[in-house]
Amino acid sequence: MKDNLGIDVKYDWVVTDTNQAYQTKIRLMLSSGDKMPDVITYRGDMETVNMLIDSGQFTDVGGLIDKYAGDVYKKGMELNPDTLLPVTRDGKVMALPVLDYAYNDDMVLWLRQDWMDKLGLQAPKTLADFENIMDAFVNKDPDGNCKKDTLGLATGFKRYQLVVR
Repeated sequence: MKDNLGIDVKYDWVVTDTNQAYQTKIRLMLSSGDKMPDVITYRGDMETVNMLIDSGQFTDVGGLIDKYAGDVYKKGMELNPDTLLPVTRDGKVMALPVLDYAYNDDMVLWLRQDWMDKLGLQAPKTLADFENIMDAFVNKDPDGNCKKDTLGLATGFKRYQLVVR
């Protein structure tokens, strides 16, 4: 993100989501009056979402949707105009809803074009092509660091992360 967008990301803390540790950390920060991070991604219960919004530490993001959101996100919002109701306070949109469960039935596969070019690979047309690309990503060092440390596939599910080497 630093190289491409000029954004220097600094993690204040990192936690696994074992036993709802992420939710617990957020709630502890809120209840103790700690300053919250500039950006929080949270997929969970509305009680915690309401606590975040009602903490007064976040700002209206409604104008950002019109200005910066992509067409697919805007289309998802149009499909259900009530999507913003739970995160709206006094006419202000206080959070960006994650539209992945209801609106992303047509999942997209992202492949590193720079790695495919380096390894002389073409976009997959079959499952076998895809498997060959993943194998090449794992075994042919596309990042050029001389280590066998590249993931073939990483994908998220509702509560779990799948990583294939």
